[in-house]
Amino acid sequence: MIVFRVLGGSRIIFARSSRQRLRNLRSNFDIAYFCEDMVIIGKSVEDLQNSLNLLHNYCGKWGLEVNCDKTKIMVFRKRGPARANETFTYNGQIVEVVNDFNYLGTVFNYTGSFVLNNLALSGKGLKAMNVLLMNVKKHKIPPKCLGQLFDVFVSSTLNYACEDWGF
Repeated sequence: MIVFRVLGGSRIIFARSSRQRLRNLRSNFDIAYFCEDMVIIGKSVEDLQNSLNLLHNYCGKWGLEVNCDKTKIMVFRKRGPARANETFTYNGQIVEVVNDFNYLGTVFNYTGSFVLNNLALSGKGLKAMNVLLMNVKKHKIPPKCLGQLFDVFVSSTLNYACEDWGF
């Protein structure tokens, strides 16, 4: 998702809701969504809290619910944990502030670094390679076919979302 690469010091929140009914929210605050996930972007603590309050009012109007257990907030910054004044609530419930978040198979870190993502992908690639090698031992497969199997199973896993790795 491009939105993560251009945020800088902005704050975001992930929430689940109905995509069709949320079209009108764009006029109230910065929002982006993919499938049923939503990202709300704020430039300050107050801005994001205001957006959460607007979301709560909107969901109440349309009979929608946000699962606060699955809702997370990530404050992007170069270093250091979230500050004491960076607490957020939705409908009176405190929303958890996290340092990293796995979104659609890509691990985002509050520093904007993709080191954790690369570690997760290399682990998945190693697992795919081991499964491939175990199955190759059972059958006589020509080298050209082995290269194609590697590209399909291992390389595709290692390169998942590589266009977002810090550009």
